[in-house]
Amino acid sequence: MTRWILNRRLYTKILLVVVVLATVGAGVGAFAIVQMSQLSAAVHELYTGSIVPGQHLEKIAVDIGVMRSAVLKHALTTSDASKARYEQDIKAADATFQQDVQDYQKITADPALLNRLEAAWQRYRTARDTHFLPASKRHADVEQIRDSELDPAAKATMTHLNALIAAENAEAAAAAVEADHRYTTARTITISVLAVGLLLAGTFGLLVARGLARRVRALSGVIRAIADGDLTRSVDADSRDEIGQMAAELHRACGTLRTTVGQISGSSQTLTEYAQRMASASTQIAGTAEQTSDRAETVSAAAGQVSSNVDTVAAAVEEMTASIREIAGSATDAAGIAQNAVAVAQNANGTMSKLGASSAEIGDIVKVITSIAEQTNLLALNATIEAARAGEAGKGFAVVASEVKDLAQETAKATEEISSRIKVIQTDTSAAVTAIGEITHVIERINGYSNTIASAVEEQTATTSEIGRNVAEAATGAANITDTITVVAKAAQDTYLGVGETRQTANELSGLASKLQTLVGQFTV
Repeated sequence: MTRWILNRRLYTKILLVVVVLATVGAGVGAFAIVQMSQLSAAVHELYTGSIVPGQHLEKIAVDIGVMRSAVLKHALTTSDASKARYEQDIKAADATFQQDVQDYQKITADPALLNRLEAAWQRYRTARDTHFLPASKRHADVEQIRDSELDPAAKATMTHLNALIAAENAEAAAAAVEADHRYTTARTITISVLAVGLLLAGTFGLLVARGLARRVRALSGVIRAIADGDLTRSVDADSRDEIGQMAAELHRACGTLRTTVGQISGSSQTLTEYAQRMASASTQIAGTAEQTSDRAETVSAAAGQVSSNVDTVAAAVEEMTASIREIAGSATDAAGIAQNAVAVAQNANGTMSKLGASSAEIGDIVKVITSIAEQTNLLALNATIEAARAGEAGKGFAVVASEVKDLAQETAKATEEISSRIKVIQTDTSAAVTAIGEITHVIERINGYSNTIASAVEEQTATTSEIGRNVAEAATGAANITDTITVVAKAAQDTYLGVGETRQTANELSGLASKLQTLVGQFTV
């Protein structure tokens, strides 16, 4: 049983202690509840079986006293009104008595004795109503009736009532004794069960506590030895609870720690050797980093000069690009002007062609006018001849004919001059048309050359832009080279500084390795 308890988990052990205590408490509580229920039932039975009947009997006794007092007052008074009032009191007392008797009859434990009480009371009422009260109304002597009839019946009634009261008191006393006996028994059993339960719980708790304390002390001793540097101690895991698992894990941890400390001891020596090598390598790296930094500074200066030259070339290319753009614009403008000139020449050529046609038409008209002038001249000549023939009558007509002739001759001369001038105009127009055609041809060639120049300039502009872009990229690359070289120089400088720190760290690491060997030497493995 002890081994089974030791192998349980701490949670289970504590729970078992709690369960034992709870079981004891629950058992004691349940027994106490049962006993209290029984005591409550006994008290209720005592109340309903003894106290309540006694209260009813007390009411009956009061009713009898009230009634007998009213009867006595009825006999003593001489007033009829008072007698009538007392008679009403007697009737009320009778009703109350009857009701109380009926109530008591429901709970009485001795109906026979109650029946005798009712019979005696009935004799009292009969004597009272038949003889005593009528005599009292007549103001006759009622003492003989009282002594011979009322008092014996009243005494018999009280005797039976007292007997009932005595019986109820005896039953109440017996119930009280029974209740006291139950209380004593319940208290004794409760104390006994509680004592046994506490003893069992205490024994079980002590067993669990001693087992836990013993194993915790063993663990504490091993942990104290480990704290002192002794790794050879171990503790036996003699249970499967948390403490046993802790002991097993502590045993395994000690073994692992012994192995680890041994490895640390060997590794610290290797670490010292590596730290020395690191310090030597750091010295060599520092020298190389310093040389790299110097060379990087030289390359950075050269790269800066290259970047400056490339920037100058980029500026020149940018200016050349601007000039080519202006030439391209001028060539484009010239091509546009040439195209406009071709259009104007073509329009002029058309106009001159129309002018030649108009001159030809005018020549035709002049020919018609010349023909008319010649005919007019002939007609004027004929008219002159006819006027001469007419003699004196024809002189006026001759003058007119002479003037017409002169006008026809002038018209002929004018038409000749117009014809000659129109011929000159036609000749000049033909020459102008020919010249305009040549001009148009020349302008078309100029337009072609201008387009060729504009195309070439456009290609040159694109080429120059590409050159400018490449030069700009070269400038950017040169700047990047300068920045990179600067970064390299700074990195070399940082490397030099870092190597110094590394060398210092290596020295510190060597010192730490020595301290680590000293610390490891404090452990006993």
